Amino acid sequence: MPKGVLHTISNHLYSARGVAVHLELHPGDRWLLVLPLYHVGGMGVVARCLLVGAEIVIPERRAPLDRALVRYAPTHASLVHTQLWRLLRDTDGPPPRTLRAVLLGGSAIPEEVLQEGVVRGWPLHTSYGLTEMASTVTATPPGASPEVLRTSGRVLPIGS
Repeated sequence: MPKGVLHTISNHLYSARGVAVHLELHPGDRWLLVLPLYHVGGMGVVARCLLVGAEIVIPERRAPLDRALVRYAPTHASLVHTQLWRLLRDTDGPPPRTLRAVLLGGSAIPEEVLQEGVVRGWPLHTSYGLTEMASTVTATPPGASPEVLRTSGRVLPIGS
């Protein structure tokens, strides 16, 4: 049975600041929004982009993710591991050159998905978040080793 969680604007602001600082999100960057807006993960994308002046890219409903990555040239994306697994299955080679960060969350990520993503050069950041904290709480740093990607990273900075 679903239950409500009371958030404040500050909850979303501090979470957004932490991710924006950690993943170097800046004005003019583009975050591909493919998570639902009724979930804190999708809401987090909106808060981050509004905070720094980055663009939110919302692809057409049911548009293949690999085509959206090419068509919209995002710099950032938030995915669950099933989405990444499908991308790796449906594409060859590295990710688009514009893509600087893929924030992975939602549940434990299978080792084979992480390995394939690293081998193919995907800019992966494993993370941990929870509804009660208004999204992402920890993440791995840019260029993290496969060993570090097996973790949820470190607590994000509050930002300035």
